Amino acid sequence: MAWFGPDDVEGRIAHAFKVERFLVWLGYSVAVVGVLAIVWTVGGALIGNTEWTRAVITSFGILAATVLSGAAAYASGTNVGLAAARLKRDVEKG
Repeated sequence: MAWFGPDDVEGRIAHAFKVERFLVWLGYSVAVVGVLAIVWTVGGALIGNTEWTRAVITSFGILAATVLSGAAAYASGTNVGLAAARLKRDVEKG
């Protein structure tokens, strides 16, 4: 965990940009895992392990969870990055 002094604005900005990159990466990772889960579910229906109705319902559930959690992580990262960019601009402006 990063602990910053009250005057270490540059350290906070650098840390915020690292957090932004991680959260954006996490958002994309959630999307990839969700797509793989949907492919796995549909693949199970294609080979006959799962009924189609169950596969479709499960796929929609996976899609909803993927979109909500991935978008939340991505948006959080973007928000942190924008706040850090504003802070950096204000510090440089004086």
